[in-house]
Amino acid sequence: MRTLNIQTDNINIIQAIQALVKLDSTTIITYDDEPRHLSKEDEDRLQKTYDSVKSGKMKYHSKADIIKSTNETLRKFGANV
Repeated sequence: MRTLNIQTDNINIIQAIQALVKLDSTTIITYDDEPRHLSKEDEDRLQKTYDSVKSGKMKYHSKADIIKSTNETLRKFGANV
């Protein structure tokens, strides 16, 4: 497999490359500078939540924990889960 590095700010070029990548399921596209998907406010809120979990002020519940707890509650009401 070959690697190609393209640097551009032209959104049309980026979109064209993304369209080409979709034509081949074995092609992988990566970005060195992923665009931000969170606002600064949301990023700060997420960091505070993470810090609270790490310091023990807030308990983290995994997806598996939540599913288990939900299923136990549903069983109490007669659900067959």
